[in-house]
Amino acid sequence: MQGNSAFDAVAAIRETVAFADITRTQLCIVSIDFRAAFDNISYSYLMSMFNAHGFSDCIQQRIMGTYNAAASEVQINGFRSSLIQIKSSVRQGCPLRMQLFALSLNPFIQTLEKELLGIKIGRRKPKTAVIAYADDGTILLSTPDDIGKLQDILNTYEAATGAMVNMTKSRALALGTWDTALKIMDIPYHTDIKILGFHFKNTVNISVKETWSMVTKKVRALAMEI
Repeated sequence: MQGNSAFDAVAAIRETVAFADITRTQLCIVSIDFRAAFDNISYSYLMSMFNAHGFSDCIQQRIMGTYNAAASEVQINGFRSSLIQIKSSVRQGCPLRMQLFALSLNPFIQTLEKELLGIKIGRRKPKTAVIAYADDGTILLSTPDDIGKLQDILNTYEAATGAMVNMTKSRALALGTWDTALKIMDIPYHTDIKILGFHFKNTVNISVKETWSMVTKKVRALAMEI
């Protein structure tokens, strides 16, 4: 699921935490951090995405024309280096920066949604395996089998795009009856993780019960439909 705004994504995560805590559902939230996410996307991969989505040759040439000849130089104490050709990255300042990154990330998200079991809150809602906004990806693991699938999908995405997961900044949050003895690559477990500027704990905090009251009522109602 890709939210229309950061608030949509935060609300979905908050609802998921409340649901898992109240119903004691086995679930693990994995917040993936890509190292220099915008800088490592290869141009060859972008071209493949353009072709896969049916972009015309004219549009492809116009977009890549702003990238193919891109070069930078280093200046130290007034001395400038020779030009260094740029072969990857979605350039800072480019008006298409976010759109191009979203395009490059979409196959990764779609594959996760297809392969992972995900979680379904309420009979009428579709299952969700990913909650994404911009370069922030929150993945929902609901069975131990999902761990191996996640690793395989990440390896494929890294090989295709040049992206790299920063394991030290990625976080896992065990919810409900999830067993923290299960190793998720080298991603550490935490009892508190920060996603899109908001802190989430592995249980509904009693001290902020008022904040969660509306969410928990909704989750209980949805749980009765299952």
